[in-house]
Amino acid sequence: MRRLEQIKKENELLLKKIVSERICQIVENVYRDTKIGQGLKDRIESLRGDREGYIYISYLRSSFITRSNEFEILFCNGQPFVEENDESFYYSLNLLFGDIETDLKMLEFQLKKGFIRITSGEIEEIRRLYMEWLFKDCKYVFIAMLKGWEQKKIKVYYGEYMGEFENIALE
Repeated sequence: MRRLEQIKKENELLLKKIVSERICQIVENVYRDTKIGQGLKDRIESLRGDREGYIYISYLRSSFITRSNEFEILFCNGQPFVEENDESFYYSLNLLFGDIETDLKMLEFQLKKGFIRITSGEIEEIRRLYMEWLFKDCKYVFIAMLKGWEQKKIKVYYGEYMGEFENIALE
C-alpha cells in the first residue's frame, strides 16, 4: 500500500495536467459543435416538462470502473435521492471521451518508466484516479453543453452520486 501511495504522489502533477488538458479539449469540442449539447438539453426538457424543480447531474463511480462513462441526470422537487419517484436517465460521454485511452497509455508508459516492476493493479489504481479526477472536472463539460439555458432559470447541480453537489450556475 505504501508503494501505491508513493506512485500516486509522484504522478499527481502529471495526472492533474493530463486531466486538465483533456477537459479543455472536450469543452472546446462542445463549444465547436453545438449539436453535442442540444441532445442533452432536449432530454432534460422532456424529463422536466413544465414542472418546477432541480436537475442533478451525478457521476457514477461504478461507471468509470466499468468504463461505461455514464452520468445520472435526475429531476426532483427537493433533495436528490430522498423520494422514490424522482425521474432520471443515464447519459454517457463515451463519444467525447474517445481520446482518453491515449492518456491512459501515456500514463502507463510513464509509470513503467518511473517504477520497477509496476503491477497491473497499480496501473489500474492510477487509471481509476485519473477517471475520478476527470469525472469531477466534467462539470465544465456539462456547463458548456447546457450553455444558453441561463434565461430559463433552471437550477442545475453537479457532483458524485449520493455525494456532495454544487450549483453549476445556470440561473
